[in-house]
Amino acid sequence: RFALPAVGLADAWAAFGVFGVIPPGEAFPRARLAVERAISLDDQLADAQASLGHILVQQSRDWAGGERQYRYALKLNPNYAQSFFWLGNLHAYKGRLPEALVETQRAQSLEPMSVVFAANVGLIQYFMRDNDTALAQLAGLVEAAPQALVARNHLGRVYCARGEAGKAVQVLEGHPGPVPGSFSNLGRAYALDGQVDAA
Repeated sequence: RFALPAVGLADAWAAFGVFGVIPPGEAFPRARLAVERAISLDDQLADAQASLGHILVQQSRDWAGGERQYRYALKLNPNYAQSFFWLGNLHAYKGRLPEALVETQRAQSLEPMSVVFAANVGLIQYFMRDNDTALAQLAGLVEAAPQALVARNHLGRVYCARGEAGKAVQVLEGHPGPVPGSFSNLGRAYALDGQVDAA
């Protein structure tokens, strides 16, 4: 009878589907059942409404439905950072990068200790080709949290974009953790650095 654990299950199942831990066709129906249970227990819980939006976006590519859910969640709880994070990513998927940056920065400002939220700001700056700002955001983050593989991989991409493949190799080598979306980063850095066999 407590909605938050059901939201946690929904988010876990959705993450498994997004990142290919298990087939999306298995993960998302379970995520949907869990979030529907959470909403049935507490339909005013921002976490549940935002999680439904995440499932709509990731499973169905229902951009409008997902955005509606994220905004409804923020109406219920204007300080729910996860909803800003997902809304920012939705803007990025749709090519609305300035809006994406605003929302991801809001998520970071609400939860300044979240490495993932801070790294996401750097990723959006990279997508905007603002590589100097992205470098400042991500290099400081990697220095403060050396084991933060998400930030490390985003920084590697920025170095490659700046034509500094050797620095990208230094940042990525020895840190081959399975970070979603990062599997080719080290290989790309090796190739751009002229290390063809390693690539």
